[in-house]
Amino acid sequence: MNTMPNTTQEYGKVIPLFNTPQSYIKPVPLKKPTLDDVLDDFDKDINTRHDAEPFKDIEDINRILTHFLTQHNKSWNTAQRQPSRKWNPKYLRNYILFQIGLSCGLRASDLTRLQIGYFINENGSYRQTTEILEKKTSTTRKHRDTRTIYVNQTIIDALDLYKKYHPDWTRQDYLFPNGYDENGRPADDYITRRGFDHIVREAVKEINIQGRFATHSLRKSFAYHALQKLGNDDRGIKILQKILGHTDIESTYHYVGITQDEIKDTCMNLHLGFTADDLVQRGLI
Repeated sequence: MNTMPNTTQEYGKVIPLFNTPQSYIKPVPLKKPTLDDVLDDFDKDINTRHDAEPFKDIEDINRILTHFLTQHNKSWNTAQRQPSRKWNPKYLRNYILFQIGLSCGLRASDLTRLQIGYFINENGSYRQTTEILEKKTSTTRKHRDTRTIYVNQTIIDALDLYKKYHPDWTRQDYLFPNGYDENGRPADDYITRRGFDHIVREAVKEINIQGRFATHSLRKSFAYHALQKLGNDDRGIKILQKILGHTDIESTYHYVGITQDEIKDTCMNLHLGFTADDLVQRGLI
């Protein structure tokens, strides 16, 4: 695979090199915490906290991705046929947002801030790993630990698609910007949590996926499907706990989508004693 850049800019002139894990990104200006930051895992449409569900069905995930790509292709092809019509990059952004979000398991507050320089070196090659200083843990924990993201083929393929449709990309580009200029260049700010939430909710509504889905559904989907591959046992849970950066194993159990319905089904369908039919067959009643 050709991993060289599609841009002619010299990388050393785009972003200076520092001896820090995140030297390849531009600093994000400090902002006063907003309601979005405080209520990142909350549903503002109701008064009580609810937990977003993971996408447990692979087919549902594929339907969402197909939905975004169909929108992208329609917009792109229309723009090619009719020069007066502008291509809308947001559909491709939404597709890549899901692809990368499902592949790395970051919280929404970290996922939305990603720049392409997190994944690509100054020489244009893809990094094998990238370090993320998680926003939540950097403010709530005594030790500021980084989270390692392994750059798998799904992430690389998503980035290749980004580069194909943004040939003038730079390592400073926000992958998920809050908008685009008239030439399709990304804005100098990343999408808000509210905007991200809207993308998720509208997608599941349009293709009629039933459930309680929000921004956190991508992180929980990563956790749920990762555990299926790890093996649904204690070791798998502990590996997943490490990946997600949870200090409490109960948080990890919660993330894999154990619902009240599953608890109910387990209890209702567990029959260890005799049923009435068993008693009749045994001549006991």
